[in-house]
Formats: sequence, structure tokens, C-alpha cells
Amino acid sequence: MLGASCWQDSTKGERLSGIEATNCEHVFSGVVTQADSDELTQEMLAAMMREADTSNPTPKSPGATLLDTPEEDLLSLKDRVRLAMYSKLEDGSLEQAVQVAADAGGAQHFSDVPPPPPPEDLCEEDQELKEPEVEPVPAEETRRPTPQDLAALRRRTAELLAQAADSGGLGEILAEVKREMFLEVRQRVAGLLTEAADNGDLEKILEDVKGPPLPQEFAEKETSLRQKAARLLTEAADTGLLERVLQKGLEGHIQAEADRFELERREDRQVCHEAPDQDLAEVRAAAKAALLEAAETGALERAVADLKVKKPLEKSKEDTKSKAAALLCEAAESGRLQQALSEVRQTFTVSQKEALLAVRQRAAGLLSEAAVDGKLERILTEIGKEEIQTSRRVEVDVRSKVRTQLQEAALDGRLEAALANASEDRALDSLRPQEPQEPQEAAPHAAPAEAARQRIRARLLEGLEDGRLEQAVAKEAKHASAAKVTSAVTKVTMEEFSAKMFLEAFAEKGQRLQSLLRSIAEAEVQIRLREQRCQQLQARVSENKLELAHLDLDSEWCAKLLESAEERRKALQQSQRRLLGTLHGKMHELASAS
Repeated sequence: MLGASCWQDSTKGERLSGIEATNCEHVFSGVVTQADSDELTQEMLAAMMREADTSNPTPKSPGATLLDTPEEDLLSLKDRVRLAMYSKLEDGSLEQAVQVAADAGGAQHFSDVPPPPPPEDLCEEDQELKEPEVEPVPAEETRRPTPQDLAALRRRTAELLAQAADSGGLGEILAEVKREMFLEVRQRVAGLLTEAADNGDLEKILEDVKGPPLPQEFAEKETSLRQKAARLLTEAADTGLLERVLQKGLEGHIQAEADRFELERREDRQVCHEAPDQDLAEVRAAAKAALLEAAETGALERAVADLKVKKPLEKSKEDTKSKAAALLCEAAESGRLQQALSEVRQTFTVSQKEALLAVRQRAAGLLSEAAVDGKLERILTEIGKEEIQTSRRVEVDVRSKVRTQLQEAALDGRLEAALANASEDRALDSLRPQEPQEPQEAAPHAAPAEAARQRIRARLLEGLEDGRLEQAVAKEAKHASAAKVTSAVTKVTMEEFSAKMFLEAFAEKGQRLQSLLRSIAEAEVQIRLREQRCQQLQARVSENKLELAHLDLDSEWCAKLLESAEERRKALQQSQRRLLGTLHGKMHELASAS
């Protein structure tokens, strides 16, 4: 029975010593080095075995010299462990060791030490106890990296990259590395080109790339096409068509980009407004996961490098804008701004005059050339013929319409009634001889029908006074053969007179129509100028929208970085608390074990 109890106590002590040694090795594997770990494992196993054998009444062999002073060895071991933990806590290695030990897969890697084998004969009291031999784990197996170690290393690398990106050191390092790489590549390319030029390989390569020479007919066609293209481009540059096409394409591209950014911005805002508050945590978690994935794959590093390259340009733009604003304010206060604007206006007017003079000179040259070769005469002749034909056609149409209306009015009695109303007693004052005065034109805002009536009435009264009305009626009565009127002669005379008056009124309307057409042409020119100005303003607005979109993206990216930094700080605080709790627990376990 005594032997069995001794065997149980020794087995229990050996198991406890193996478990505690394994746990200690698992916790402090990242703190100490490989040599220190092996030595510490051997010492801890020996100390645990000595502590277990102190309660065993089995007689000890004289050769067991390691079990003489177990308490002193255990105290020295505790002191060494405590000093190592404090030193690693100061330099930050203890946190990394605890994080590696917390992984599920990492524990299996550091718990490969087999427990000591039990003794063969435990019932024989005379058999000496043998100290278990611990097989040291090879250094290659203990230091072989696992997927969990690689993931932790990637996370640590992502954190270091984020810190370097925030401090600005990463961008400088990457820019310097890229610059060195570009210089090296350029030097190598220059060396290869120089060597190829020296030995003649460069000429052979160029000949192979260029290909065989073209036939004579194709070469002539190519030359003629190039000359034609050059001539067309020169003419387009002289007439301003090339500049308009380029400006139109640039404005269209800028407008399309601005519309696209505005649409994306509106969609983002709509999504942000529609998303409830409870989804913000999910969005942040997804953003955090995306950032970690980008850090592991290397995409975050490239994005940060590109952003750091662009940020100095944006900062320089902002500095330039602020300096320009300050200079404008100072110039406005001192009065120099007004003077500069007046100078710019004078310069602009001078440039406009010079451009107008150049256009006039060019037009004069073209007209001179056209006059010399006869083109101008032919064009003017054609224009004159077209105008004469158009005016004759309009006049014939108007006369036919007026004649038809007068004949209808004479047949149904409307013309006679109109003349009777015009010759009533209340109009005698206006029929008295007066100084000849030209009829005043109606106001611009008066109705066209009222103005026409006033002019017709004035012309009728004048013709009635000086006798022209009767002459016109007698003259037109000879040609009017279509309408046979059985009434008095006065009706036919009035019809002819009304026709003449209508023709004169229509002639005046034609003149006014031409003046209105000229005004419309001038208004169209002004509208085109305003449209060009509006397009320029739209281009500036599009540029401002693009800058605002870039600023919004930068602000969102900075906000995400701040959120990730805050979360990282909280995680570090929690890990520090867990580390301190683990440290105190291990110290209490060591104290209770002693």
C-alpha cells in the first residue's frame, strides 16, 4: 500500500510538473530565447520533480544530488522568471508572446513536450527511483512558423504600416525606393542602349521594327495624305474651328466627369441617409475587415503610397489658394486690385481690337482675292437675283391677297360702311387743311393692328384732300376686269385706293421686318457670346465640383483612419489589461506553488 501511494504521489507530481512546465513554456515562449527556453524547461521539470519527491517516503539514492535543495532552486527559478517577465514587459515582447499564446493553433505548437514516463516497478521498495529524461524539442520544430503566426505577423505589419502612413514616413520611404528603382532601371536601359548602339544591334532592331520600305505608289499616297491633313489642320487653326472642336471636347469630358462624380456623391449621400443607425456598426466592421485584408494583400500599402504622392500636390494647391486669397484681400484693401482690373480690361479691349483688326484684314484679303478671280462678282450676282425673286414673289402674293379681300369687302358692303364711318361729322375737324405732318409711328408696345389702322386712316384722308385718291381709283379701275361691280363709281375707286394703301402698309411692314431681323441677328450673336461664357463658367464649376469630391474622399478616408486608430487603441488597452491579469495570476500560482 505504501508503494502504491508513493507511485500515485510520484505520478501525480510528474503529471503536474509536466503540465506546469508545458504551460510555462507556452506562456513564456515568446519572451525568452531558444537556449533560455530549453534551459528553463529542464530546470522547471527538475524543480517540479524535486517538489513532488519531497512528499514521497521512498528512500533516495545517494546519486540524486539534484534533489538536495528543492526550495532554493524553486525560489531562484521564480526570481529568474519574474525578472524576465518584467524586462520583456518593458520592451513590449511580452504582449506579442501573450497574443501568440492566445491563438488556438499556437497552443498546440508549444505543447509538444511529452510527459515523463511512469516507473516500471513501483511495488519494489528497494528499486531506486530514476529521474525522467526529457527529450528536448528540436529548434527547427519549435521555430517553424504556423498560419496563426503568419496572420499575427501580418496584422502587426499592417499596424506598423498604418502608423508609418499616419506619420508620413512610409510615403517618403516608398518614394525614395521608387526613385532608386527608376534610377537603376534608367541606368541599365541607358547602358543596354549604348552597348547596342556600339555593336550595331540597335540599328538592326530598328530596321526590324520599322519593317520593309513601302512601294512607290503607297509612299506617294502617304505623302499626299499627310500634306492634305496638314493643310486641313492649318485651315482649321486659321478659322478657329480646331480650337472650338478641342474646347468642345474638353468641356464635354469635364462635364461628363463632373456629372459622374456628382451622381456618385448623390448616391452615397442617399445611401447614408437611408441606412439606419444600427447598420453603422456593420459598415464599420466591414470597413475594418476590408482594411485588414488590404493590409495583408499589400493593396493598402500601394494606396497609401499613391495617396502620399498626391497629398503634397493637394497641399500645394491649398497653400496656393490661401496665398492668392490673402493677396487679393490685401490688394482690395490697398486699391491695387481695382487698378489691376482696369489694366486687364484695357489689355482685353486692346486684344479684342487687335483680333478684330486681324479678322478684318483677313476678310479684306479674302475679298480682294475673290474680286480678282471673279468669285465675288458671281456671288453678288446670285445673291441679288435671289433677293429680287424673293421680293417679287412676296409682292405678288401680298397684292393677290389684298385684291381678294377688297373684292370680298366691296361685294358684301363692308368697305362702303367703313368709308361712311370715316366720313362722319365728328371727323370734319381732321379733314380741314393742316400742315403736312408725317404720321407718327405707334409705340413699341402698341398692337400691330391698331398701328396699321391709324396709318391707313391717315393715308386715306390725305389722298381725299389732295385728289390722289380719285386718280388712284381711276388708274386701278382700268386693270380690274375680274370683279364686275354694279354699284356707283365711288365703290370701285375706294377698292383701288384701299389696295394701294394696303400695299404701302405692307411695304412699311417689310421694312420693319428687316429691321427686326437685323435686331434678331444681333441678339443671336449676343446669345452665342453668353452661351460661351456660360460654358466657361460651367467648366469652372465642374472643376470646383471635382475638387470638392476629392476633399470629401480625403475627409472620409481620414475619418476611417481615425476610427480604426481609436478601435486599435481600445484593443491595445484591453490586451494590456488581460496581460496584467494573466501576469498577476501566474505570480499567484507561483506563490501558491512555493
